[in-house]
Amino acid sequence: MNNLSSKEDSAKSENNSPSFIEAKSLLEYMWEQRCYFHSHPELGLKEFETCNRIEQELKALGLSPYRVGQTNVIAEIDSGRPGKTLFLRADIDALPVQEENNVPYKSQNPGIMHACGHDGHAAYLLGTARLLLNHKADFSGKVILCFQAAEEIGKGARQIIEAGVLDKVDRTFGIHFQAGMEVGKIGVKTGADMASCDRIKIKIHGKAAHITRPQDGVDSVFIASLTVAKLHTVVSRVISPVEGAILGIGSIHSGTTYNIIAGEAEIEGTIRTFSAESRKKLAEKVEKIA
Repeated sequence: MNNLSSKEDSAKSENNSPSFIEAKSLLEYMWEQRCYFHSHPELGLKEFETCNRIEQELKALGLSPYRVGQTNVIAEIDSGRPGKTLFLRADIDALPVQEENNVPYKSQNPGIMHACGHDGHAAYLLGTARLLLNHKADFSGKVILCFQAAEEIGKGARQIIEAGVLDKVDRTFGIHFQAGMEVGKIGVKTGADMASCDRIKIKIHGKAAHITRPQDGVDSVFIASLTVAKLHTVVSRVISPVEGAILGIGSIHSGTTYNIIAGEAEIEGTIRTFSAESRKKLAEKVEKIA
């Protein structure tokens, strides 16, 4: 029997296994949950209805969820036997994006959309809760389910850590949807996969004047343009070419009309790095340029 036949037979065998069949039986339930979350997206630290839905589902399973902060939901599945504590995490917040897809589960909240897959993350953790409860007799220790708020603005995780939820956790696990990956496949890699994320916000204070009298003003748009151009050179000059890092600018806001020198400008962007050293270097360089 050749290798390909062996793999195909193995896949067929796994697809007929009781564990696979049981997991697949949760597909419709998770799909329904994801459609609900997608239809009712909420921004970071404002996920109140999302949390209410999650708590409703967890309580229906006999669990006792509790909040950390206002919109992080935590629940525990304790086997009653001594063992390790595992922490399973899914983020739940959406993005300030207007959805233009024409689908039955389209966002009902103008200007807000689950464009990063967190609706699916919340749904799969609810499915996981059901599966684990069915097999509570098959493991020792405890599993903590974490539905984390405000991932997009970097605040939900801080609240959970500061509350001590992770103090006695042995391992943490999370999954993130990947749009470019074939359906049905899971990607795993050695080492860091997700970069650290810092938010850049630079406010430039100039002086407004009529555009025909530049000598009376300080042009914040011009300064902002020079700043952005300079920032885009930083990674290639400061970080080793064999180490990944990104410094990107996502928005510039300035001015009120076409013929007035803008008195203020605001630049926002992000730094993504894989080491504390690179993170520090880039942050220092951004401040210096600003």
